[in-house]
Amino acid sequence: MLPDLAEFYKETHYNEVTHEWISSEAQAHYQNMIQTQADHLSQPGSIPLTAEELSIKVLKPKSGYVKGLGMRP
Repeated sequence: MLPDLAEFYKETHYNEVTHEWISSEAQAHYQNMIQTQADHLSQPGSIPLTAEELSIKVLKPKSGYVKGLGMRP
């Protein structure tokens, strides 16, 4: 089972020792993930966004090399 994208993002971009984000942009991305998911779930009959859908909405799609699959959009 995949972890929640927002929580995984926080684990990798937030320092628990110093209680600081690695950048203000990382903090804004995290807050945007939480808000986007909440807005989506506030609609009646909606299902949660997948990690891929959420990352595309918040972090914008990026093309590049995927190991074992080659270049992907």
